[in-house]
Amino acid sequence: MTSFAIANLLFSFTAKSDTESIFSLDTFDDRRFLIATGISVAAIIIGTETRLCQRFLDTQHLDGKQWLLCIGVALPVVVASEIRKFLLRRRERDTDSATVSG
Repeated sequence: MTSFAIANLLFSFTAKSDTESIFSLDTFDDRRFLIATGISVAAIIIGTETRLCQRFLDTQHLDGKQWLLCIGVALPVVVASEIRKFLLRRRERDTDSATVSG
């Protein structure tokens, strides 16, 4: 559940633009997005680390290694999205070059 939640959170960053890398976006300019992200991060942590949520959601406390594993499992979302965006930018650049020279 935690890996899935983190993957969805990371996907929200990749979905901000169809072609721009998440590493080049002006992510910190969007205050509402940052607030929503912070709330999501808090919900993920609260869902696994508070006793009430652990009982209600049937979750368990995660140690540092388990958190890193969850993040690692979620990272392919970013990798796949960045590869897709790179290919789209490359195709767009090739199309623009062919249009200019033709």
